[in-house]
Amino acid sequence: STRRSTHLDIISLKASEVKQFFDNLRNPYQAILVDCYVPWCTHCRNFQSIMEILKIRLNEKPILFVRVNCILEAPEPFEITGFPSLFLKKNGESFQELETHDLTDLLKLLNNL
Repeated sequence: STRRSTHLDIISLKASEVKQFFDNLRNPYQAILVDCYVPWCTHCRNFQSIMEILKIRLNEKPILFVRVNCILEAPEPFEITGFPSLFLKKNGESFQELETHDLTDLLKLLNNL
């Protein structure tokens, strides 16, 4: 039988849920990738498929994928400068905003964790 690990799922949150989610997260993850988006943004909708591909291609790695709907507010602790905004936290460090949204760049970055 195939075992399905819950860390392969992409977690969907509203901005108002982000702080509590991360405060309560006891994580075995090597990295957390957060995509902050708004539903009306075409680039955000396109990036959703990139998140799906990343999740599938990196399914052996302990990476948590999170998408945050920012339609009503910006989530703490992220400073949103545009949409989509992408943040990476690795090895317990603080979240850093990523400059790239390119699939190849992101695969290279996340594979090298």
